[in-house]
Amino acid sequence: MAKKNLINIFFKILVIAAIAYAFILIALIKIKIAVVISLIFFLMTIILIFFSKIDEKKFFLVFFFIYPLLPGLWGVNLPFGLPVLRAHRIATVIMIIYLIRNGLFIKYYMNFFRTRLFNLPIFFIILSLFTSSILSSVVVSSIFFTISFIFELILLGIVVYNAFTEREEIESLVKILCYSAIILSFICIYEKFSGFNIYTILGTYQDPDTLLTLMRDETIRVRGPFIHPISCGIYFAMIFPLVLYKYRDVYGKFYLSLGLISIILLATQSRGAQIGAFIAITLYIIFIERKKIMILLFASIPLIIIYFEKIYMYLRELNPFTVTDEALVASTMDRYIQFDFYIQYIKERLLFGYGLESQQPLLRDLLDGRMGMYSDSIDNFYLGYSLRFGIVGLTTWLYLMIEVIRKPLKLFGKGIFQDKLILSLLSSFIIFDITNIIVFLWHYHFVFWIFLGVLTRLMVIKNNELINIKKQEKVTN
Repeated sequence: MAKKNLINIFFKILVIAAIAYAFILIALIKIKIAVVISLIFFLMTIILIFFSKIDEKKFFLVFFFIYPLLPGLWGVNLPFGLPVLRAHRIATVIMIIYLIRNGLFIKYYMNFFRTRLFNLPIFFIILSLFTSSILSSVVVSSIFFTISFIFELILLGIVVYNAFTEREEIESLVKILCYSAIILSFICIYEKFSGFNIYTILGTYQDPDTLLTLMRDETIRVRGPFIHPISCGIYFAMIFPLVLYKYRDVYGKFYLSLGLISIILLATQSRGAQIGAFIAITLYIIFIERKKIMILLFASIPLIIIYFEKIYMYLRELNPFTVTDEALVASTMDRYIQFDFYIQYIKERLLFGYGLESQQPLLRDLLDGRMGMYSDSIDNFYLGYSLRFGIVGLTTWLYLMIEVIRKPLKLFGKGIFQDKLILSLLSSFIIFDITNIIVFLWHYHFVFWIFLGVLTRLMVIKNNELINIKKQEKVTN
C-alpha cells in the first residue's frame, strides 16, 4: 500500500511538473492564451489525478461526444520545433493522462493488438512512417507526425475497442456520436444562414487568412469546427450511415437527421462529400432498409417535377466530366495538373517519399490564361500520401483499407446482411476510401479510427460467438 501511494505521489508530481513546463513555454509566446490553457489544464488535472475513480465508460462517452465539436483551427505554436498545441491534441493528452493514471494505457494497447485482426497493416503503416521520417531531410517534424499518428489517431480506435466491450455499450457510443453530429449540424446551419462561424472567435494558430469565410459563386461554404469545408462535408458523409442506422426505427428523428445532414452536405459545396452521402443512401436502401427513403422519394415527386431542371444541372455539376461551373472546372483541372506535376517528385524518392519535407509548389494558371499564384495544396490523398511516404507507405495504407472491408466479410459471411451496424460501418469505410481520391486532408480521419475500434470489437464479439457455438456442438456430439 505504501509503495502504491508513493507511486501515486510521484506520478502527480511528474504530471504537474510536465504541465507547468508546458505553460512556461506557452507563456513565452502569448501570456493571455497561457493563462486560459493553464486554467483548463489545472481543472482537468484536478479531475483526472485526484478523482481517479471516474467511471471509465462515462468518461469516454463524454470524450467522444466532445471530440468532434472541438475547434480544428485553434491552437498555440510552441517554440523549439515542438508540435502545435491544438484543441484535439490537448483532449488526447487529457485522455492519455486518464489512461496512465488508471493503469490502462499499456493494457489497452496490448488488448487491441492481441486480437490480431488489423495488427499487420497497422504495424506496416507505422514502420513505413518511421522509415520515411528517418530518411527525410526534416527528421524531427516527420517523427513528430508519426508519434502524433500513433497516439492521436490509432489510440482512438484502441480506446473504443477496450472501453466498449458489449453490444449494448457499442450502441451507446454510436448514439453519442450521432448526438454530437446532430448538434454540430445545428452549429453549421447557423453558420450557413448567419454567415458567421462561431469557432472563429477562438482565433487560429495558422495564418489569420484561414479564418476568412470561404465562398463559391457568392455562397458561403460551411466548415464548422474544421479547417476546410471539405473536411466538414466528409465528416458528415462518414457519420451519415450510422445516423441512418441509429434512427431507422424512429420516423421523426430519421427524417430530421436526414434533412439536417443533407443541408450541411449541400452547404459545404463539396462534391466529394455529396457523392459520399449518395453512396451512403444507396447502400442503405440496398442492404439495410428502403421503406422510409422510398416514402420520402414518393412524397418528393411533385418537387422533383417542379425543380427537375435545377436537379438535373446539380447532378451534372457532381460529374467532373460534365461540370460547367468555372470554379468547379478549375477545381477538376487542378487535380489533373497536380498529378502530372507531383508524379515527377514521387519518382525521385519512389519507395519512402519525402516525409514532411516541402517541395516546390505548383504554379496554377487562371482560367482566362493569366498566370496564377503558387500553391502547395494537393487534392488527392493517395497522391499526397505517396509524395510524403512513398509507394511503400501507400501500399501499407491500401493494405489496411482492403482489410477493413475483407475481414468482416470473411468472418460474418452471409450473416453480415443481418448485422445492420456492420453494414453501416462498411458504408462509412467505402465513403472514406472514395472521397480520399479528391482531397488530401487529415482532419476527418479520426472518424475512421473510431469506427475501426467499433468494427474490431464487433468482430471479436462475433468470433467469440462462433467459438462458443463450436464448443456446444462438440459437447452435443
